[in-house]
Amino acid sequence: MLPGTSDEWRARLKLLAYNPVKIEVVSFINDQVLPALQEVAVELRQQDPPVEGTQRDDDGRAWPRVGHGEEMDFFYSVRPQPYEPATFAL
Repeated sequence: MLPGTSDEWRARLKLLAYNPVKIEVVSFINDQVLPALQEVAVELRQQDPPVEGTQRDDDGRAWPRVGHGEEMDFFYSVRPQPYEPATFAL
């Protein structure tokens, strides 16, 4: 297939113009992000830093907390963030 003849650009353009509603974002965090963060926490535990389990907050944020002893703890965090859609969005 020649470059530029694929429909892949149409799919990317559709995603660019797509604006999910809150319930879709929350569902994505629950179904995709939380399991991925739990896998990250398991892998980190095998490498020995202390990791608190993946937690949820009232604002929808999900995170595991990674302890670094004397250094500041690190958080792998994902949270929903409202934004204004781009002006070119359909």
